Amino acid sequence: GDAEPILRTLAGMKAPEHWQGGLPFEYYIGPGPVKVNLFVNSSYIMTPIWNVMGMIEGSEEPDRWVVLGNHRDAWTFGGVDPSSGSAPMAEIARAVGDLVRAGWRPRRSIVLGNWDAEEWALVGSTEYVEDHYDEIRNKVVAYLNVDEAVVGQFSFRLLSTPSLSDFLINVAKHIPIPEHIQERPLPSFTAGSSASSEDGAAPVLCRGCNTVYEYWLHGQSVIASRSGSPPPPSPWSSNVGSGSDYTPFFQFAGVPSCDLRFTGDYPEYGVYHSNYDSYTYVSAHLDPGFGLHKALAQYWGAAAMILADTEVLPFNYAAYGVEMKRGLAKFAAEVEEKGLTSGVLKAAYTQLSSAVSAFSDAASALNSRLASLRSSSTSVSPSRISEVNDALMSAERAFLSSEGLPGREWYRHFIFAPAMDLGYGAATFPAVMDGVLNYNSTQIEEGVRLTVERIEAATLILSSTATVA
Repeated sequence: GDAEPILRTLAGMKAPEHWQGGLPFEYYIGPGPVKVNLFVNSSYIMTPIWNVMGMIEGSEEPDRWVVLGNHRDAWTFGGVDPSSGSAPMAEIARAVGDLVRAGWRPRRSIVLGNWDAEEWALVGSTEYVEDHYDEIRNKVVAYLNVDEAVVGQFSFRLLSTPSLSDFLINVAKHIPIPEHIQERPLPSFTAGSSASSEDGAAPVLCRGCNTVYEYWLHGQSVIASRSGSPPPPSPWSSNVGSGSDYTPFFQFAGVPSCDLRFTGDYPEYGVYHSNYDSYTYVSAHLDPGFGLHKALAQYWGAAAMILADTEVLPFNYAAYGVEMKRGLAKFAAEVEEKGLTSGVLKAAYTQLSSAVSAFSDAASALNSRLASLRSSSTSVSPSRISEVNDALMSAERAFLSSEGLPGREWYRHFIFAPAMDLGYGAATFPAVMDGVLNYNSTQIEEGVRLTVERIEAATLILSSTATVA
């Protein structure tokens, strides 16, 4: 193959054991002595792009949309990125279409967005959000993204707005994992172990993991065991930064958003953005039988249908408070590590901490009121339901400022944004943490002031909603 002559002639430091691969020789990581000449032939042209949109109009709230999105452009063959997500989207469209023809209609509208030019900096989805900004701000309840549906067989990964995460974790409890996937042999490069057969056969992925929830929790428990940590009580999600088409919906328009994916026991899959990312790779090696693709389609579709049909939106802003408190701890630790402690910064921390506490209290009070509303045996007026749902949508938008983050104004969300030093990964309180990264106390103080303004605006919405719910 193409890699063998390069890998075989590398010298220098011997590769760590977990980097040793499947070719019949020891791997080294260089430098040299082999030299590779790389020729790049790129075409620089202007060309039209197309987003393909579809809608199932809601029966009661047609001007409230649940949007599902996936991009279809690829650097090469796109077996995983993005076709592993495009195929489930096509299947959801077929299944929902069958339901509509049988007489079903969702309460809210379901919109399918198939984006173009994602690989060129999220162009298709970004242009759509910017061109339809007011409509999206007023109508979109949630955005559910799938880019690479299946990149590995080990576990599941959820990126999510905190207000959506509990709902999405609960949906995973109801999505089956096919038995033939549970019994797949654990890949030889995967550290840790799963259930082994009584006869001593090779360990399998996750025997007895009958749902996506169990499959997901098992993978995260294996990861925790490697560091000596106890298994998590339930699966955890990560906050939304950037990296796919949820970015403009969340960072620019303030729509609660998520990204769903089956993942491997490694940061990225080995054929990413290469000629080897093909249908053959997916069908023969990654997901033979396409069982994980099926589970992803069921998960994605079920989440969309529940969000479209549930009378009171299943948002939980108390989870936002939990994440903000984690962000506070990180802020304090990094300020101390960088030697930035001062009376002014201590006062700024106290101000931010007080705003987070008030928000958390308001979110908890609202959750209690929403629980009573959802369980009420008496009829609740449509106008009251609509007022509560509109407020739940508005609370997320309150974290945005039209002026944007200082120094990167396109990003408008003051609770989560891509970290300046983490690539796609999210920073909590980005206007604050940008100042920490720059060792700039004045920037930190200003970032706290702007962030507190946004938290207080959201707190006011939650407090007002609790009196209505």
